Amino acid sequence: MKNLTISLDDRTYREARSKAAAEDRSLSAVVREFLGRYVAGVDWEEHVARRNEAMNRLLEETRHFRAGEMPSRDERHER
Repeated sequence: MKNLTISLDDRTYREARSKAAAEDRSLSAVVREFLGRYVAGVDWEEHVARRNEAMNRLLEETRHFRAGEMPSRDERHER
């Protein structure tokens, strides 16, 4: 595996590192994924649009599910 050195302004670096950490990923993994899509010719906007369409389909398919009423404290703890 090769190493890559890039220059970023402080704000971009901090925000990217924070977002990657929130996703439980390393910044290296994020850059590696981005470059993999770049080399493969995957358009980021198209990728996001497809992912959003898939999520919307899933939401539509599960629209009929309902959680119902929350059981009382006693009902939740009865043995």
